[in-house]
Amino acid sequence: MRLDQTRVGSYVVAVHTPLPEAPAQAFLFDHGSRAEPFARRVTRGLYAALICREAANLTLQRDELADFSRFTPGGLSANLCEALVKIGGDEGPGFSLDFTWSADLPVEQATERIRLTSPQLAALDAGAKDLRARLGHTDMTLLGSVVRLHRELPYGPGAVTIAGYFDDRDGRRARRVRMSLDERDYGKAAEAHRRGDEVMVRGDVTAQSGVAGMENIVSFTVRHVSE
Repeated sequence: MRLDQTRVGSYVVAVHTPLPEAPAQAFLFDHGSRAEPFARRVTRGLYAALICREAANLTLQRDELADFSRFTPGGLSANLCEALVKIGGDEGPGFSLDFTWSADLPVEQATERIRLTSPQLAALDAGAKDLRARLGHTDMTLLGSVVRLHRELPYGPGAVTIAGYFDDRDGRRARRVRMSLDERDYGKAAEAHRRGDEVMVRGDVTAQSGVAGMENIVSFTVRHVSE
């Protein structure tokens, strides 16, 4: 993406998403178009994700936090909400987003301006915090000790519980975290449990019924404790 200079007369910033040289016909809400360039799909996905404005409006209308998770299938995320809040600044008046589509790859449906007011941004901030708490955090690192191992067979994947703490973003609050590991990592966890070694796990944190878990494990490392 390319960021232009601010425009004269106001705080206006233009962001351009270059398209490939050989565009194909596509439509704004035609999600099944295989010929649509990736750059266009990203921009269209962003526009669709601004459905978060509806969640903010529901929050303001009912004077209680709406269920933001209802809108996540449309692209809404805690990251997007937080980014919009940061663009608005502290106690700012709000801002608007306009989408102009390239004439080389036109869309048939009009794209309305997305206006976000200060109260809506406050609702998005609360919604982002709620999503973080309910849906977990991505790319977190857990350091601790294996306290429980379970698998039905003497081989294959299994379930592991680790007592420890996450990195500094979690304030080093002690907790127990459950996860499923493949056969290789399960073997490493069993050996660490037998030796009393620490383990370091990196992945996404989930929360279901108040129980912390990890999924999408990208690394499982054993840290040998000096005797």
